[in-house]
Amino acid sequence: MAIDSRPPVQPLEDDDTSPIENQVATYRALNPLSIVSLILGIASILTFTHLNFIVCGVAAIAVGLLAQRQIRKLPDVLTGTNLAKAGIALALLFTLMAVTISSVQTWIYGHEAAKFARAYVKVLDTGSYEDMMALHANSAARAGKTSKQVVEEMTAGSRDPREFEMSNRPAITLKKRLSNGLPRTVEYVGIQANQLDAMTLHSSALIKIVGGKNETFPEDTQYVLVQFQGNVQAPGYGWMISDVQFPHVPKK
Repeated sequence: MAIDSRPPVQPLEDDDTSPIENQVATYRALNPLSIVSLILGIASILTFTHLNFIVCGVAAIAVGLLAQRQIRKLPDVLTGTNLAKAGIALALLFTLMAVTISSVQTWIYGHEAAKFARAYVKVLDTGSYEDMMALHANSAARAGKTSKQVVEEMTAGSRDPREFEMSNRPAITLKKRLSNGLPRTVEYVGIQANQLDAMTLHSSALIKIVGGKNETFPEDTQYVLVQFQGNVQAPGYGWMISDVQFPHVPKK
């Protein structure tokens, strides 16, 4: 009788681990900062309405970078890199576009304001009293009328002619300064301010007068600050003078 010398086969122990469970990936939590970055990136579209919202774009970029840094340190625990990248990308897109558009608009507004200011300087230099005062009326009131007609309507609109003179005394004094027959020059210095309020652009320009001094105006050099406004949707902006400060002492 043959004897089997092989050792007995031990029974396999039961394995409670399912093959399917072994294939399940380890759970990773979504980094909350990634979500915050995405939300801020979307909110940065408000920069188109006002540049103050640029803080949303800056915050989205900062939070997104921080989120990616945390995920790199704990790749087995955290996820959300794509969300953080999306937040950063949206912030860069909206913020850069809004800043670029705003810069272009600011340049255009400044250019148009300077154009009108130079035209006003020419009126001061060579125009009549009526030409100067007519620019104090809005563009609709000036349309199709001579400067004299516009000033007559403005004067008639006052309850008392003296009231019109009182409200426009600086401009009238300025014209007297320029009309004394003595040699003088009128120079455009530059735009001092531009501010957009809804569709109305408020601007101010500094003007210098050199020469033409007399007993009434003993100073050889004087300055004028003229404030004017226009509608950015109107043809030619529809500029009108809103205030004249003369004499004016410019800030150093």
